[in-house]
Amino acid sequence: MIAPPDHICGYFERFEGLVAVGWVADRRQADRRLTVELWLGDEAVAVGIAGIYRGDVEAAGMGDGRYGFRLMVPDHLAPAEATKASVRIANTAFVLPGSPQLLEPGQQHVTVMRGEVNQQSGLAVRGWVYDERHPDRQLTVELLDGDEVVASGIADRFRRDLLDNGIGDGRHAFEIKLPMRFADGRHHVLSCRVAETGDMLARDGVEVLEMTSGVRSALRRAADPGLIAAQPNAAAELLQAVAAYFEANEQRLPRSVPFAEFPVWRRLFHDQSPPEVTDGPQFLIGILDGEGGEATQASIAAQLYRRYSVVSLADRRPAEMLAAISGRRDRALLLLESGETLQPSALAHLAKALANPDVAIAYTDHVRAGEPLAKAAWSYDFFLAKPDFGPAAAYRGDCLSQWTPDDDWDDVPFRAVEGCTRLMIRHIPVFAADRTARSRRLSVRDAHAAAGRHVARCRLPVTLQPASDPVLLRPRWTVRDLPAVSLVIPTRDGLDLLRPCLESIRRLTVYPRLEILIVDNGSSDPATIAYFRSLAADPGIRVIDHPGPFNFSAINNHAVAEARGDVIGFVNNDILLPDEMPSDWLAEIAGWVMRGDVGAVGIKLAYGNDMVQHGGVVLGLNGAADHAFRHCDRREPGHDDRLICPHQVSAVTAALMFMRKAVFERVNGFEETLYPVAFNDVDLCIRLGVNGWRILMLPQLWAYHLESASRGTDIAPARRGQAFRELENLRRMWRDRLYADPFYNPNLGRDGEAYVSLAW
Repeated sequence: MIAPPDHICGYFERFEGLVAVGWVADRRQADRRLTVELWLGDEAVAVGIAGIYRGDVEAAGMGDGRYGFRLMVPDHLAPAEATKASVRIANTAFVLPGSPQLLEPGQQHVTVMRGEVNQQSGLAVRGWVYDERHPDRQLTVELLDGDEVVASGIADRFRRDLLDNGIGDGRHAFEIKLPMRFADGRHHVLSCRVAETGDMLARDGVEVLEMTSGVRSALRRAADPGLIAAQPNAAAELLQAVAAYFEANEQRLPRSVPFAEFPVWRRLFHDQSPPEVTDGPQFLIGILDGEGGEATQASIAAQLYRRYSVVSLADRRPAEMLAAISGRRDRALLLLESGETLQPSALAHLAKALANPDVAIAYTDHVRAGEPLAKAAWSYDFFLAKPDFGPAAAYRGDCLSQWTPDDDWDDVPFRAVEGCTRLMIRHIPVFAADRTARSRRLSVRDAHAAAGRHVARCRLPVTLQPASDPVLLRPRWTVRDLPAVSLVIPTRDGLDLLRPCLESIRRLTVYPRLEILIVDNGSSDPATIAYFRSLAADPGIRVIDHPGPFNFSAINNHAVAEARGDVIGFVNNDILLPDEMPSDWLAEIAGWVMRGDVGAVGIKLAYGNDMVQHGGVVLGLNGAADHAFRHCDRREPGHDDRLICPHQVSAVTAALMFMRKAVFERVNGFEETLYPVAFNDVDLCIRLGVNGWRILMLPQLWAYHLESASRGTDIAPARRGQAFRELENLRRMWRDRLYADPFYNPNLGRDGEAYVSLAW
């Protein structure tokens, strides 16, 4: 046996059943992960990377402690008699200390757990866990404070880096949110345990140190005028102490808390103090009679803004009230159902917004059956699918000039929208009202009829179809002459992806004017090249060459220049249309794209397990931009029904994106230098928005997306440097816009997944 050189240290510790356990590290290169081999006698039977976290190794002063290995003897190679086993550095004769170990006959596999806690940010603990014996098994992870289980979650989230490193199908990650009581400024060490087996994922525990209420108290005390006047030095010392705390713990402070903690968040952090209003309107509050009227009346009586009158709407039609306020900027109408309640500052917030002469309609967030409903900026397409502003919504009289005696209460929001074409509709991000039911008591049938009357009055080329949720509608815009469409599919080899992608498009698409451009970025696989040749007989498909290093932006810019279509569809070669996709899906998208103010359109994308991969892009999420609703079930409605209703967003992914060729050329296409691989779609969409075009998300249509399967993941070491440069380019270019996405409520958390937490 040959001992390894001095800078290599480690030990073959033992067998656990048929699994060899130990660790090995390179002292000179702490970030190096060595590959090791397990030998039985003179035969190598297993190989693996020593990259498992070992808290005891880290505590001994060895780097980050990720040097552990577990090498499994295949069942069919289990020895029939006692056999000496050794562990070597792969492709060398260096044998680890502790070798040989004796492997006795009759050994069986025990549960083999792999996993780690690899991120703790704020109140969120993230990591992964995998059972090698049962690769389809998704385990439960528990966080314990002493013997008490304080939080738990299932390790069923997809992470591309896990898949790339052979961790099953990649769906073994977890994210667990701790209760807010751990944000007390104290140092907590929690245990992390696999519930089914009792295995510990973090041997040294998970450390949590979060912002304390004492810090908030210190800030308030330091700002107290009495303390400043009487003890200025003490006030200054308090501020210095708080500043030192934040500086020391900035990276560990919580940035969001889960929705389950909304009552605590609302009490501690949600500022509902009324704004000063100098020229607000007189509110006419109409109450639709029913149960709960006493609570509604009491909440109105508690309003801090006192310019209002209340009218019961029992057996009344809108004409009487509309006549009283029609055309008057100093009057506003607010409609409530019995049982809905307003926070004391609600009217003040609405009055402040409507005092702006350019604002005709104002609406706020609200709470529905105890759950926060954080809305977005006004989106006409969302309103057409879900015509409900919520309980705390007010319409100024000058946007209600057009009405008829036959109008019903369902017509009022549509009349208001029709009357404010040159004025703004303002969203106020304050939870100013509470609603007990999912939707208004008004008849769904009547509301849908009112939407139909609105479409007819405005002579819109749109049909309103039933949605998957009977309360909602599915608008479908039509176009008289269908435009020519070019679908652009870049590829380099990857026939196993390209063929099913192309076949699903051809099988499931009925469209009269369609061409498909396959852009070959230097394929060399003979099977792929033969496939290209076989496509030559199809007049609707062209293969064009774009050799050289992979540059997504340059490849697509070249293809658009060659395209004959009026509409361009950018399609990744790892897109797969589902069998349930309607055959006229492309005609439906064309109807949306050809609207004059629309810049780009995206649809819902799902992983192969029907979990959402893309539900639109949120700017500012996780420090740059990220996909909304990732890992939700694709059949879920999503927060505020945004996974089933069309709505406006700030960006969509170019994995499957549609836009007019003329618009693409107007903004000079994708940026090739700054974003050759990543964020090119985000940059393009931001530029579209800056130039006045709207970006639409159509979740009623969906497709499968095997994310990054064709080009690898940006977590891969070879791509990390490039991905970092492109991220920095995005932040430098669009810093102000990244952190002010109007279609993502500022009350919502921006770390982790979108629409699951509240901002601290």
